[in-house]
Amino acid sequence: MYELTIIGEGFDSNEDTNVATASDGYLSVTFDDRSGGWTSFRGYKQEGGLSLNNTYYTFNGGKMWEHHSTNVTRNNFYNSGTQQSYVIPIFNDAPSLVKQFNSLSYEGDTGWELEYIETDIGSSGTLPVLATSFTTTLQLSGAATNSVFNGANTVQAKQGQSVQWAIFVEPLNSQFKFTNVNNVTLTQASGSTLTVTNPQAITNENQLVFLIQHTVGTSNSIQTLNIGGTGASLAFTVALLTINMVDTIANAALTPASRVFNTAGNNNVVFTTSAFTNYYVDNSNITVDISGVPASVSPGSLTPSNGERVGDNIKYTLPVTVTNTATAGVITVNGNATLKYTLNWAQGNVVSPGTIAVPSGEQVGTAYYNSPFDANTTRFATITYTCTNTQVLTSSSYTDSAAGYPAGTVVNNNLNDLASDGFSAGILVINIQIPVLTGDTTATPTITTVAPATATLGNTTTPQTLNVTGDAVVIPGSWNVHGTASPDTGFDWILLNGANSTSVLTPGTSFTLSATTNTGSARTGTFTIRNTNTRVTLAEQIITINQA
Repeated sequence: MYELTIIGEGFDSNEDTNVATASDGYLSVTFDDRSGGWTSFRGYKQEGGLSLNNTYYTFNGGKMWEHHSTNVTRNNFYNSGTQQSYVIPIFNDAPSLVKQFNSLSYEGDTGWELEYIETDIGSSGTLPVLATSFTTTLQLSGAATNSVFNGANTVQAKQGQSVQWAIFVEPLNSQFKFTNVNNVTLTQASGSTLTVTNPQAITNENQLVFLIQHTVGTSNSIQTLNIGGTGASLAFTVALLTINMVDTIANAALTPASRVFNTAGNNNVVFTTSAFTNYYVDNSNITVDISGVPASVSPGSLTPSNGERVGDNIKYTLPVTVTNTATAGVITVNGNATLKYTLNWAQGNVVSPGTIAVPSGEQVGTAYYNSPFDANTTRFATITYTCTNTQVLTSSSYTDSAAGYPAGTVVNNNLNDLASDGFSAGILVINIQIPVLTGDTTATPTITTVAPATATLGNTTTPQTLNVTGDAVVIPGSWNVHGTASPDTGFDWILLNGANSTSVLTPGTSFTLSATTNTGSARTGTFTIRNTNTRVTLAEQIITINQA
């Protein structure tokens, strides 16, 4: 069985009197060598065909297609959809004999229809019009690295018809692959009228498939696509430089174990120590040998020369120049990591209402490891004291002598008696900062306690007596809370700290009381002492002043 596809012009005609593809510019016919004749028309346009192991294959669009497959519906050629089939019976078995048919019978839904007949005597009906079709050749211009293109060819179709091509782009061979749908681009060249539908994904066969469409014009034409993109890349990268790390550090490792470079040019070999749990790496205990790095990659000097501190570890950077010739080398790191010292916060003589707060994750009475490179906050603790709403604290209510801490420990007291605290004076915090450990350490608070005082505005003497000239007298600071002293309304002759205005009082600080010169008879006035501590409630004091 053989098949032949003929390209050329055909007649527009009915489906039951001619093959529909004739008007599209081609005919595919079958020759059967068993009967020695042409036995059938085909409704598809092949580019070639062959049989292999009793299976028939044809080519279309640069791809090979299997016929008689059970995986697709019948009459579906080249994935173009199912087509209709037509059967034309042959009843003239002896064409050399002249025959006369007295009658013809027909069974069907409709009667016989004859649009045109032509004999050597005459013709009847409307003569079919010769179909005018044009050839359209799709060609590709340019190339993409390591990529192969299939599917560009010549088609024949009538004016106004839409023709299309599937362009299959594949890597040159199995050593290459596409990594992105934009690795190859197809764009219409100047003067061409093409619609390009780009691939949305790389197929399972590692292909990029473009759909190209064109509407046939009034003449033969050549349509051109320009090829762009980076093309296919190596499916398997080649290691141009491999540096293996040889780790002989006690109680630490190196990361990564090796560095691989696939691109030529300037680069850096970066590696870091990885100390085991509760150890740290001191650069004074480490040596790095780069003599095993090939001279061909021009190894530079380690930067910085003694490494870069990264927590308990050290990071090293070695500049190299990777060449296009594959090579390998080693870096050897020797030395040892150091076991961290421990820090244990003891309870000491801290009792209620005092509480100790140690670094997050740690507990009072439990030792933990600490390195010289840990943050200061990992060696910082606080002792907090509070008092009742009828009491106040001072900075000396509780003090820590620091006798139970290592040399260099910083201890300070913070009392919340600022305006931003509402002059509360109800919380005293002792901050303790331990320096970098030089050995296993136990930090023990040693607290000296002075009981919180009962909150008071003091006991200012009333009445106060001033002479005619209003000479100042000192009002002792017997209060232990923040407050104010203000002349009462109508007594503008009373001066506090030299002014007829409100004076701010701080715990234990005195102020002066005076008056303007009295040029008339004796007079009496008042001023009021008030509490400004927002935590404590105290009754105000009204002080009477008599001036001669």
